[in-house]
Amino acid sequence: MVLHPDALFQCLRSDLTPYLGDLSSLLGTGVVPVGISFQEAAALSLGNSFLKKFCEERTADADAEALRKFLESNDRCSSWELHGNNSMDEILLGTVKSVAWEFFNPGGYPLELGPNRVFYKGIVGPGASVGALANDFYTKMYAGPISCTDQSLYTWYNAMIKSFPTWTAAEKLRMSAFGGPLIVQGNRLSFVPKTTKVSRSICVEPTLNMWYQLGCYEILSRRLLSRFGIDLSDQQEKNRTLACRGSIDGSFGTIDLESASDSVATKMLEWLLPSWVFRDLSKYRSPSVRLPDSDVRTLHMFSSMGNGFTFPLQTIVFTCVVLAVYRVLGITPLRPDTGFGNYGVFGDDIICVANSYDYIVRCLGLLGFRVNSSKSYNLGPFRESCGADYYRGRNIRGVYLKSSQLPSIFAAINQLVLFTSRTGVCVPSLSQLLRRKVPWNPIPLWENDDAGIRTPLSFFTPRTDLNGSYAYYAYKPIPSVLRVKDDRVVAPKRSKKRFFNEWGLHCAFLAGRLTSMTIPIRHDRARYRKKLSVAPNWEYSWRDVTETSASRDAGGWKRCESAFYMNL
Repeated sequence: MVLHPDALFQCLRSDLTPYLGDLSSLLGTGVVPVGISFQEAAALSLGNSFLKKFCEERTADADAEALRKFLESNDRCSSWELHGNNSMDEILLGTVKSVAWEFFNPGGYPLELGPNRVFYKGIVGPGASVGALANDFYTKMYAGPISCTDQSLYTWYNAMIKSFPTWTAAEKLRMSAFGGPLIVQGNRLSFVPKTTKVSRSICVEPTLNMWYQLGCYEILSRRLLSRFGIDLSDQQEKNRTLACRGSIDGSFGTIDLESASDSVATKMLEWLLPSWVFRDLSKYRSPSVRLPDSDVRTLHMFSSMGNGFTFPLQTIVFTCVVLAVYRVLGITPLRPDTGFGNYGVFGDDIICVANSYDYIVRCLGLLGFRVNSSKSYNLGPFRESCGADYYRGRNIRGVYLKSSQLPSIFAAINQLVLFTSRTGVCVPSLSQLLRRKVPWNPIPLWENDDAGIRTPLSFFTPRTDLNGSYAYYAYKPIPSVLRVKDDRVVAPKRSKKRFFNEWGLHCAFLAGRLTSMTIPIRHDRARYRKKLSVAPNWEYSWRDVTETSASRDAGGWKRCESAFYMNL
């Protein structure tokens, strides 16, 4: 099926113009003026978002822009210098360093990030690795070359696995087929779709570097919770709550940074972190990057997007800045784990008390970070954080159409219904255009966005089985797996053959990566099939009789039902 962006935008414009009037000229510009009504703000938000990520394939221009930003950030990191222009700057910087010292010295003892401790927390992620033959855990660790940036990483790894006979046997068998470690200069820069204007840059790390990086992720994340009260598993919801409050009474400001992960300068961290922390983390990072044209550049950013410990590390740095400013201004910090607290940091999404905003922005600038002024707010009725946009306490976050694939269109239709139920902004022309591009496939209101079209019972009567349960068809992703036989590993069609390492399969089983004699593998684009499903209910989830997360966003099933009729 083909979706033309121009046709989509014209339908969107015709739907939103009645709510915007003269403001319709701002559709697609990203501008949301101050002082407009809630529905005007919601309509502009949808107009700005809907086609922003509609990039079927990466374009050369989008990749080139991502490369330009990456190299610009790397050059800026290389020129970072510590300097303050006045006594307040010196006080702020000194306090940030003091807060960081306290973080990395729990109970007065240094936080251990050496290879022996990190090894036991290590793992490899589901993405690609330099030199690996495939992305799954078994192939990366036991059925292909193992890459690293330094021989010492493999030496530590090999010494530690000797405590595990099965693991040792698996490594010996792997080495007999593929040789010793593949020593590489660093990581590899690649791009994935982000928006129509710029791709997202991702650095693919060597296998063992990623093992130790993710071990650091685990240790740093636990320390974030114990010291700062930030739990990375649920901090997003707390950030959203504080952003909502800030949009109502102005008590909190939200800060977003440009290319935050690519702006953590190595020189800055060498100044900020205790020497042993900087030394240990430096062992696991990639010192250089291979660009798409095979040119190799020294990395002056400490940990790019793709490094396993980038996210908790930048969360630590930014939280240190926030708490240092609070300490200097005499603001009592309230930890997020004691409710919602009075600060929140999740990666580069920062929430702070409003009267600390300017000082935090200043301190971030001294450390080499640039605030994205178009996505940072301390005045007015709008706040944005962790995927939620609040205008006077109500979420006006728009909907994103990401592709013309069937599941993506289903998701867009369902999200437009939820958007209408939240905001009262109806989009019948757009919804019906999308509806004509997909088969009619009604599903329960609690089903996944991409499974079909959520349909109220007042519009559709599903079949029932002998037990009185509802029967319906849902589009479900087809899992791709490696199938383990007695003497071989069978790969799916159009996938590389796998080396058979029986000891490695034992290790994959013990790691929970081999179940029912299959190993899941990841594809960039999932395939879907229509599957018969059965459910005892249609309009609410048995897990939560009163409301599901979808109904909380929508304001109740009745509003969802009304929105469905208005749009479709």
